[in-house]
Amino acid sequence: MKLAALATSLLFAAGCTKVEQPAPTPAPTPAATLPKAAVAVPVDAAVVAAPDAADNPDPARAGKKTGLTPGELPEVATEDFVRALGGKLKLAAFVDPKRGVYVKVALPGAGDTSGPMIDKLACGDAALTAARTYVARMQQAESAGKKTDDHVFACSNEFRTQPDPTFGEIDAAEGPTPSPAHPMAYAVCRSPHIMEWDEDFSLVFVADAKRGLALIAVVSTEGGAKTTRTWADVAAQLTAHKTCP
Repeated sequence: MKLAALATSLLFAAGCTKVEQPAPTPAPTPAATLPKAAVAVPVDAAVVAAPDAADNPDPARAGKKTGLTPGELPEVATEDFVRALGGKLKLAAFVDPKRGVYVKVALPGAGDTSGPMIDKLACGDAALTAARTYVARMQQAESAGKKTDDHVFACSNEFRTQPDPTFGEIDAAEGPTPSPAHPMAYAVCRSPHIMEWDEDFSLVFVADAKRGLALIAVVSTEGGAKTTRTWADVAAQLTAHKTCP
């Protein structure tokens, strides 16, 4: 009531002059009725700043020598390194005839015509021959798939300097015959299969004081097939330290 009496006395003091009252301020519109663009959404800066892992799938190669410069020993395996083998780079420079090259090809063919099944350690001149034949097939597969981006090489150096703790492991969930891991350090370059029964190529390298990298195994598996047992065999062979005669 005091506020009303004060307002009346102010009107008479002004000679009954009409006083314009300010227009009432409209009530704020609830956020739920605003357009979406006007609703403030908290932004998680950490999420925005996080890099996409796919932008750098092989960070272990950063700043390392690739062997593509004359006189330079490779420290990491790269896609261009594999493409240059047998051409710009002499494949013999990366094969140790005394250690040999393990050849593991498992192409059962499922219900179709089966492919080769090879499991052997090639030594001496045979090691270079086996490596040369295999690398040429792998390069041809990528070259034939260029128009459709099939069989594109992909290399990983994640375990080049530190052992892969689960290499060759088969746990109880993967099969009736579990197999222990065979930890070892390696780099791998693949030309992945593009469909069921298609060949999946892999080159396995290890660090070598004389060569930078040494090619120690070539492995083929079949698209759609279970490969855990195949890679368990590879891991067991490569960590057995068998030497050529």
